[in-house]
Amino acid sequence: MTLAITGVLLAPALTAARTQTLASETPPPPRTTWGAPDLGGIWDFRSATPLERPAALADQTVFTDEQASEYEEQVQQRQAAALRTIFGDSAVGGEPWADFGTTLGEDKRTSLIVDPADGKLPKLTPDAQAREDARRETHERPVRERMIARPRIRGPEDIGLSERCILGLNSGPPMLSSSFNNNIQVFQTRDYVVILNEMIHDARIVPLDGRPHLPPGIRLWMGDSRGRWDGDTLVIDSTNFSDKPAASVGACAPTGPERACT
Repeated sequence: MTLAITGVLLAPALTAARTQTLASETPPPPRTTWGAPDLGGIWDFRSATPLERPAALADQTVFTDEQASEYEEQVQQRQAAALRTIFGDSAVGGEPWADFGTTLGEDKRTSLIVDPADGKLPKLTPDAQAREDARRETHERPVRERMIARPRIRGPEDIGLSERCILGLNSGPPMLSSSFNNNIQVFQTRDYVVILNEMIHDARIVPLDGRPHLPPGIRLWMGDSRGRWDGDTLVIDSTNFSDKPAASVGACAPTGPERACT
């Protein structure tokens, strides 16, 4: 599965919860009774692969084995330190709910982003950056970030979208590995695929019958998705994202009428 966000293409970070591998010798995928690849089941998208390529790796698209081992060790140390900061020394053994991605993908990519070629998110346009700066300076209400720390909470308008269970921390768009709840369940029929995310329990319902997207004036938090089969690959195009979330580069959140995901 790949995900493109306003010209950003993300490499897959899903691994089957079932005991299957993505190696070349893997047998053909199981199929439904109507002949489509069977995607149904519970999937885990934990990954230590960074969203953006580290600056020290420049144009290097793949870690060497030595670099991969060193990077994974650094990631695990940062995760342990984060748990200790929150829970103290009692968290040395890890919290039961912690579900970090601790290893890179089999391809050892240096970033989930594969396009642009530098593995980096494109910068906001000057106008978009100016709007974001102005919004932060004025402490716009209601809050449009997924998470935010404010010294004074006067009401729900001061609390982030994820804390209000409107958009999840990792449930998308796009789905990115986080500290826990890195799971989805896929349901499938001839005409629909449903992606149910453990975080916030968002269910993305994807029609496969060729119907057009919703009219441009209808905007949804998770966008409006349409799916199609390209051989054995399910391609999902999502448009009509709401402009309510902040255009946060860090969260890589597609917002506004010009945004589209594939």
